[in-house]
Amino acid sequence: MRHFPAMIVGLLLAGTASSASAQRGDEGAAAFVRGVYAAYSDEDVSPPDLGDRAVWSPRMATLIRRDRELATEDLPYLDADPICDCQDWENLRVQSVGVSLDNVRMRWIATVRFVNAGETKTARLLLWGDPIRGWTIDDVLNPGYPSLADQLTESIQRVEAGGSAHD
Repeated sequence: MRHFPAMIVGLLLAGTASSASAQRGDEGAAAFVRGVYAAYSDEDVSPPDLGDRAVWSPRMATLIRRDRELATEDLPYLDADPICDCQDWENLRVQSVGVSLDNVRMRWIATVRFVNAGETKTARLLLWGDPIRGWTIDDVLNPGYPSLADQLTESIQRVEAGGSAHD
């Protein structure tokens, strides 16, 4: 039997009773995502550090921290910025942010279309949180790639078993 966090069940029930509740969650999640990407285009603000707990869920923060801890003689598995799917950013500009409820994961997913250095990209972010406590990114599900959380978990297991992060 699957157990869903009470917050998610509450949001789903509130959404069936009143679309206004679901809209507030949707709007808050979209605002959070826009704020994360705004740091890439604002010259006075630094984009989020990969260890930033205000951006990453506890699960992702733990995976990212462990990936870095294990990278003693090798690069960590995560050696690029998964939010912009890039090593560097230049003139990053968000074109659109759409947020929808993923009925399989019972989480909100943000789909972000943006331009970085003239290249249009799409990012899919699995969000964790709620409108009251706030939002964090629980996984990156970029098109063409497996789940970032799954990739990090597999890499950590390989390294802990004596292999390389990049096998």
